[in-house]
Amino acid sequence: ENQIGNGTAMDSPTPAQVPTLANVRQVGAGNFHTCAVDARGVVACWGRGGFGQLGDGTMNTPMNPVRVRW
Repeated sequence: ENQIGNGTAMDSPTPAQVPTLANVRQVGAGNFHTCAVDARGVVACWGRGGFGQLGDGTMNTPMNPVRVRW
């Protein structure tokens, strides 16, 4: 759930474009969250963040990418 990153909680059997990301160079996924790194080195994550694993300083569960705070 919430791993697609396009603002929906729908499952997808195929990859889906994340409209708020561009120039993505790497993607990593956990059990219920996903992160992407763009060409500038900016990291954004989305999905279940109940243990702070998204790196944005919250325990929220965003359905769209949120920038990781360093």
